[in-house]
Amino acid sequence: MFVSTQTQRIFIATRRRHRAAFEETRETREMRGIACCPPSGTEGTMVRDVGGGGAGEWMFSDEDARDDGGDGGDARARDDDGDDRARERDDARRNVARKLSDLKRRRERRGALRTRRRGDEARDGGAALTTFATHEDLSPLDDPKGTLRGVLDVFSDESSGYDWERRCEAISLANRLVCHHPKIVLSHLRPFVVGVATCLDSLRSAVSKAALSLVKSMTIHLKGRFDGEIECVLPSVMKRAIEMSFLSAEADEVLHNIVECTEPRRMIKALSHHVHERRFRTKVALALTYCVERNAESNAFRGVAGRAALETAYAILNDCVQCGEKQARTFTRRCVSSLFHMSSHEEREKVMRYFPNLCEFAYDAD
Repeated sequence: MFVSTQTQRIFIATRRRHRAAFEETRETREMRGIACCPPSGTEGTMVRDVGGGGAGEWMFSDEDARDDGGDGGDARARDDDGDDRARERDDARRNVARKLSDLKRRRERRGALRTRRRGDEARDGGAALTTFATHEDLSPLDDPKGTLRGVLDVFSDESSGYDWERRCEAISLANRLVCHHPKIVLSHLRPFVVGVATCLDSLRSAVSKAALSLVKSMTIHLKGRFDGEIECVLPSVMKRAIEMSFLSAEADEVLHNIVECTEPRRMIKALSHHVHERRFRTKVALALTYCVERNAESNAFRGVAGRAALETAYAILNDCVQCGEKQARTFTRRCVSSLFHMSSHEEREKVMRYFPNLCEFAYDAD
């Protein structure tokens, strides 16, 4: 009888499914032995050697089970063997505990092996789930100077961009340096910040997320000494903030931290360099509004330098008005209102003369 190739394939696939459904794995047999349950086909009730799979290892075989209804001599013999059986039950319990611990260790080893394999696959282009150090896990370093040299080598090595795990480890070490050894970081601040900016632009989201966390640490621990290098990381942070990804919220938080730790006049100058890029105008208006409102009652905008900073701020807002995004226009109106409350009557007239469209927009509805 002729059987088609398709029929043969269906038959083979069905046979494999049935075999997989009814075949006991080694782990299933071990768990059944640990639970003191006899395999199918036996009627014993107690295990002599836990973890075994043969019927001869059970204390009561099928013949013993059938002979249980014998004369009283067999009953007295079983009573005399009670102590021996109690000891055997204790041995069985200890075997259960030992088998469970062995099974747990094997599972842990298999889990660790799978993790290493996933990491190897990630280096070849696959994906892996990796957990890196958080702020609570950071601890001081024994050799901070040598660690800084190694971190800078990784940041400057273009080939390390493909080894994203190596970069994440370098960023974790850099976080520890910033938190516990800021003076050593300040001695090589410029190349350090340039390396962080390259990590922010990485195509790997894990590297970018770790770099954002590092920038946040720098704004906290290098406050006041980080102002001169703001322009290196600001465009990269804003680029992440405008993306439609899970990094945008964290990038917004980092942008707020940068505004808080930076001197307002220097921050306004840095924002003026990026307002001409249309894609950044919403984030520029957001950062400028936060900077003005946060320092409205301080002396930052007084004197010659303060008035120059205000003029720069008005020029930035005049460019933001031309942006068609509603959120950018909302921030612009809010910032102009705050600036007018800070300015004198003469300064307001000057602004109305130089930026008439901006003033008309600030007091008209959309």
